[in-house]
Amino acid sequence: TVFIRRDFFAILAMSAAGLSMAMLFILEPAPDVALVQIVVDILAVVILVLALARIPRAKRRQAQTIGETSRLIHRSNIQDAIISTATGITVAGLTLIMLTSRPHISVVTPYYEEYAKILTGATDIVGAIVVDFRELDTVIEITVFSMAGLGIYTLLRFARREYWRTHPDLQPPADFQIDPESAIVHLHSRSSAFIRVPAFVTLPLAIVLAATHLMYGHDNPGDGFTAGVIISLAIGLWYVVFGYEDTRRRLPWLKPHVLIGSGILLALLIGTLTWWGTGSLFGNYDIETIIKLPLPRGFHISSSFLIELAICLSVLGSASYILDRLGHPDHADFSGGP
Repeated sequence: TVFIRRDFFAILAMSAAGLSMAMLFILEPAPDVALVQIVVDILAVVILVLALARIPRAKRRQAQTIGETSRLIHRSNIQDAIISTATGITVAGLTLIMLTSRPHISVVTPYYEEYAKILTGATDIVGAIVVDFRELDTVIEITVFSMAGLGIYTLLRFARREYWRTHPDLQPPADFQIDPESAIVHLHSRSSAFIRVPAFVTLPLAIVLAATHLMYGHDNPGDGFTAGVIISLAIGLWYVVFGYEDTRRRLPWLKPHVLIGSGILLALLIGTLTWWGTGSLFGNYDIETIIKLPLPRGFHISSSFLIELAICLSVLGSASYILDRLGHPDHADFSGGP
């Protein structure tokens, strides 16, 4: 990833490294961590490729030319290499010391193994830790993730407006209309059915798969985070196949700010509900003790499930903001576009 000169190939190399880490997690075995690593790695590749497509080709060539002509010759490059190498060796050394000096018998693991099922009803210990024992941490994490999506939206939207304000000679004419082909990523408005039909099928299948993660993630690998990323990947495919305008028209429910707000508000509501029901903020609370519903076998409506749903909504909204901004036509702000 560091030494490959072509940007796109460097992104693919980074993805290969990430998937290799997922294989190590699977062998550990840590299937929950491996699953998150896989879906996040794929989403990162999509986002980086979209971001790369927004950089003018002349700028990319100029950066590569400068890097090739001054590689490790300029004084600042040598300093950067020394600092990064020293930092890497320090972090690797600390990690090695921590791994070799920690006790072989964990202090906290027996507690989670003994009480995860009793206190939360979860057979998946990782799921119990994420949405029960350390639920407040998870709520803070999805808030930070949401802020990242909002940050990218803000940077790209207002940076574009500032660019056109300072370059009035490059602004589009008053009668400019958005061409559906002007989206950053779009194969063709009349792509082959072999491309369009799988894209149509992928999104509902992704939603069904995400629903199973939400319903049964408390007892099996999978959670609200992976559910949100899985749906986001399917939406990213729609941006590629159908383009920006067609995707927004076909998916009117895709409103990132509503998804983010709903997720965070739901999490806060569940925290208040569990405080009232258990006396503990974000404690585990079985809602079926109040409302009896006919549900599929193995699925229970509890505070854990609703927190997973909140995580899914927040992650989906944040990722949608990123995909939406990176796939946004450059001149849409000047033609009344969304």
